[in-house]
Amino acid sequence: MEQHRARLFEEGRFSLPPDEGRMAIFVFFDPDYRPGNTIVEDSLDAMDREARRIQRYLRFRGKRSEYTKEASIYDLWDALDDETVSDITVIGISTLSRIHLTPWTRESRSAKRNGTMTYYEAISRGGGWPDFKHLKQGSFYQRTSGNMDKAPLNVPLGWGIMADRASIWAIPQYGFYPSTRHFRPRDGLIRVSRHFGLDEAETTGPMDYARTKEIFGLRETIALRGYPMPRFLYPAYDRLRNNEALFRLHQRIRGHGEFDSPE
Repeated sequence: MEQHRARLFEEGRFSLPPDEGRMAIFVFFDPDYRPGNTIVEDSLDAMDREARRIQRYLRFRGKRSEYTKEASIYDLWDALDDETVSDITVIGISTLSRIHLTPWTRESRSAKRNGTMTYYEAISRGGGWPDFKHLKQGSFYQRTSGNMDKAPLNVPLGWGIMADRASIWAIPQYGFYPSTRHFRPRDGLIRVSRHFGLDEAETTGPMDYARTKEIFGLRETIALRGYPMPRFLYPAYDRLRNNEALFRLHQRIRGHGEFDSPE
C-alpha cells in the first residue's frame, strides 16, 4: 500500500484540489449487525440526519457534495476512481480500521458474504493489490468510533488514499456519538496525525511496517461514551508506560491492579 501510494505521489496523480472538487458523503450501515440496538445514534435514521446536516452546511459554504445512504463498498470504489471527488466523509458503526456496511461479495472469494470493510479492502478491491489510480487532495472525515482494542493493526480507513495524511480526521481510541449540533464534517473529530504526534515526514512520505505497528498497533480505548477528551494525548501515555513505577500507580488508581502488600 505504501509503495503504491508513494508511486502515485511521485507521478503527480491527484484528484481535483478541494476548492474545485466535491465531497462524497457515505452512510455505511449493516442492518444485520445490531438488530436489537437501542443506541439512538447508531440507528440508520440518526446517521441519515447527521449526513444531511453536513450536506446542508457544505451547500451553504458553496461546496458541492453527493450523499449515498446505505452505501456499499462499490459506491466507495466509484468515489476512489472519480478524480472530481476530492473529499470523503464516512458515517457508520466502526473501529478505526474496520466499518460495518451493507454485505458485499468479495470478488476474490465470491462464495463468501462479508458485512465489514477494512482499510485495505477499501483500496484493493477485496484483498488483492492496491489499484486506486490517484490520491485525494482534500480531507477524509471518519465520523465513526475509533476503538483500537479489537485488532492488532488499526490503520485508519483513509490512510492509504490521501495525498496529505494530516488531513485525515477521526477519533482514535474513543467511542464516537455525534451531537445534533455537529454541522461541519470535522465536528467532534481530531486530526489523526496530531493525536499520535506524527511529524510532517510521517504524514507525507511512506511509513514502514515497524513504525505503522508502533503507531497503529493494539491500544486500549481511553474513554467511552460520555467521557471528555483527556488533556494528554497518546505520546504522553506512551512515556507513562515506559516508567514502570508510575504506570503501575496509574493502573492502581484506575482500579486495574491490586495494591502491593505492606511487606
